[in-house]
Amino acid sequence: MVKNYKCNRGTIEYKIRGKGPAVLIFHGGHDSCRGYFKSDVLVDNGFSVLIPTRPGYRGTDLSVGRSCQESAFSFYTLLDTLKIDNVAVIGVSAGGPTALAFAKNHGDKVRCLILESAVTKPWFHYFTFHYWVCRNLLSAKNQGKFWHNLNEKVQKNPYQQTVKTLKLFTKENSKTVYSSYTDKEKDLIKELLFDNDSGEGFVPDMEHRAGALKMIACPTLIIHSHADASVPFSHATYAHQQIKSSELFIAPVSSHFLYLGPGSDTVLNKRLDFLKQHLYNNRSKG
Repeated sequence: MVKNYKCNRGTIEYKIRGKGPAVLIFHGGHDSCRGYFKSDVLVDNGFSVLIPTRPGYRGTDLSVGRSCQESAFSFYTLLDTLKIDNVAVIGVSAGGPTALAFAKNHGDKVRCLILESAVTKPWFHYFTFHYWVCRNLLSAKNQGKFWHNLNEKVQKNPYQQTVKTLKLFTKENSKTVYSSYTDKEKDLIKELLFDNDSGEGFVPDMEHRAGALKMIACPTLIIHSHADASVPFSHATYAHQQIKSSELFIAPVSSHFLYLGPGSDTVLNKRLDFLKQHLYNNRSKG
């Protein structure tokens, strides 16, 4: 069930499920607390999972945080309201800067940090053609029409459009990647690619800057694939160089989506082992 919290900046919607050590997840672009399908695995393994919708998406006001630093502070107040003393933080894709800002500025609440295909440095560079195309197509004014038109194309030719869109997320042959998925995963990739809403959130995401990361002291796991065409692997190496207490795990998967396709079970187990190590073996913290 989606819940709402009113902070002094506006309304935050969120979901919280499960019992046990808390995991705070900052979702990627075009998503909300309603997404992130692998959260079920965390609940099944004895964690509680808190997913707030980031500012500008779905039911969270953009005023909650126009920068990743403002967002992190608002979510810090949400933890206080929910009486959650400390968490593991997961930053997914475009949610990376908020996760990094949270770990950097509110380390008293962070036991550990996981970056999953995460943006860690400037992603869309100003004055580039790519930046202005995305800023226009995915603006609050135009994004609804963009997703509607894309979904019409999917309805006409599901396979062709899925393979075409998947090229944005993999450096490998998208047809080969798609064919490696199970039937269930093929349904999931369509949901991940096309069941989206950029709201007012994605354009600010393009401009989020977490800044220097050397102040982050918590144990950090960086998971990224060399095949990621959406967020370059250089984001992973940058974070690894900046965060002294970090481990870089090269995901043996074929795209931006860490939990789909061959090798995804290895990634999932790595994440679970890291969380169990730093949440269950350090229960005295806080």
